[in-house]
Amino acid sequence: MSTEQPQNPPAACEHPECGQIHCQRLDRNRSVEKHAECPYCLGTKEEIQTGDHKKFCDFHEGKDPIHFGFPEDTSRHERG
Repeated sequence: MSTEQPQNPPAACEHPECGQIHCQRLDRNRSVEKHAECPYCLGTKEEIQTGDHKKFCDFHEGKDPIHFGFPEDTSRHERG
């Protein structure tokens, strides 16, 4: 009978150096590759790796950045 305690897996790294970048839309860490697939992430993989959302992420809570030509003064546009 073994007396060794089960080892917990290491916690996921939350730093750009580990390849995990925080997703503002999902509020969790995702790989650079997953960010690159996101319709809100418009930057290059190098820009995503910096973790600086201003460089690559177009997500803004409560507002959809995708615009389909609706007039900006309509309630549809204001709701996001």
